[in-house]
Amino acid sequence: MDIPLLYPPVEEQTAIAAYLEQATADSDAAIDNARRQVEFMTEYLAGLIARVVTGKLDVWAAAEQSGLESS
Repeated sequence: MDIPLLYPPVEEQTAIAAYLEQATADSDAAIDNARRQVEFMTEYLAGLIARVVTGKLDVWAAAEQSGLESS
């Protein structure tokens, strides 16, 4: 079964690819930014946990200072 496939000319393919690259640039930048923020927060959380576990951070004193005292 031979099924012919039609392809646009190379110039048109190049134009389509360039358009798609430009059209998705903002989305790609937003995704990269979100990934960096997730990495930062993961590192921050790991450091915070390490400080609490080693006793370098008193959770209760930190809560009092931040106004997040438990009721």
